[in-house]
Amino acid sequence: MNDFFSTIRKHQEQKLPFVIYSKPNSSSIYALLQQNDTLYKVTDYSEKGFVFASFDEKQLFIIPEEESRIISAEQTFVGFSFNEIDDLSVDPEAKSQYEDLVSRGIEAIKNDEFKKVVLSRSEKVDLIDFDFVVTFKRLIHLYPSTFAYCFFSSGNWALDGSNTRTITESKWKYF
Repeated sequence: MNDFFSTIRKHQEQKLPFVIYSKPNSSSIYALLQQNDTLYKVTDYSEKGFVFASFDEKQLFIIPEEESRIISAEQTFVGFSFNEIDDLSVDPEAKSQYEDLVSRGIEAIKNDEFKKVVLSRSEKVDLIDFDFVVTFKRLIHLYPSTFAYCFFSSGNWALDGSNTRTITESKWKYF
């Protein structure tokens, strides 16, 4: 698996788009390494590749299969320790707004306005010495039942695991 991630690191050093992903409950990891620096947009969903879309679908990017090298590897266990964060300052106003949003969501469900809802918020966390490989490996080991991905394009990161917990914050200028 070290060759897998060293190949991706070299690709990232060239500032070329890529995505690494792991499907839920799978030991396989895949990567699409785009071979040029073009920012492709989805036109009609007939394209094959990895789509990265904003919730409002105003921004629809794709790493096309035909423009990419596809590689894969099997996960291996990586031992690690958690990094402690000293300053966990919480914005009281933001916390209150989110708690109010959750309360309104619960009431809407009770009133049969909808069956379920995904409530989200944005938080900014400054990352020091961010290592996408280490972070991705931790993500897939801590949350094996999620779809996890790391998307890189034009010098911007998006890292996520589909989970209700906060995993990491990304700086993404298109959203």
